[in-house]
Amino acid sequence: MLPPMLAVTLAIAVYLLVAIAALASARPEYSHLRDTISQLGERGAVRAKLMGRGVFVPVGLGLWGIALWMRASNGHAALLAFCIGTGYLVGGAFPCDRGLPPHGSWRQQIHEASGFIEYAGGAYSIYRLASAQGSLAWLFYGAMCFVPFAAAAAFIRPLRPVRGLIQRVAECLLFGTLALAIRAT
Repeated sequence: MLPPMLAVTLAIAVYLLVAIAALASARPEYSHLRDTISQLGERGAVRAKLMGRGVFVPVGLGLWGIALWMRASNGHAALLAFCIGTGYLVGGAFPCDRGLPPHGSWRQQIHEASGFIEYAGGAYSIYRLASAQGSLAWLFYGAMCFVPFAAAAAFIRPLRPVRGLIQRVAECLLFGTLALAIRAT
C-alpha cells in the first residue's frame, strides 16, 4: 500500500498529465514539443480559464497541502512541494502573455517569477535532498543540474523549438524527485 502523501502526489501528477493532454487536444496548433505547459493557460487561449483555475490552481494548492503535511517529517521534500506548488498556483492566477514572450506585461513578469521559484527553488530543494540522501544522491544531483537549465530554455532562442519537451523533462524530474523523497520518508 502506498503511503498517503505519495498517493496524493501521484494523483496530482496524473491529474495534471491528463488535463494537459485533454486541453492541448482542443488547440490543434499546440505542440507538446515546442510549447510550454503555461501556454495552455495563456491569456486569450481556448479554455485558458479552465487551465488556470481548474488545473494550475488546484495542483498548486494540492502541492502546498503536501508541503504542510511533510514539513515535520521531511523539510526538504516539503520545500520542494512548496516550490512546485508556488509555480503552479501563481502561474494559474497570473497567466502568461500569448506566446510566452521574454518580456511582457506585469502579469507575465509575475508568471515568470513563479516559474523562477518553481525551478530555482526546486533545484535548491533537490540539492538539499541529495545532501541528505546517500543511495539516491546521484539521481537527485542529476535532476538538480537539469532543472535550472530547463527554466532558461524558455528564453534561449535556439532551444525555443524544443522548450516544451525540455520543460516536460524538468517537470517529470521535479515530481519524480518529490515522489522519491516522500517514499523515502
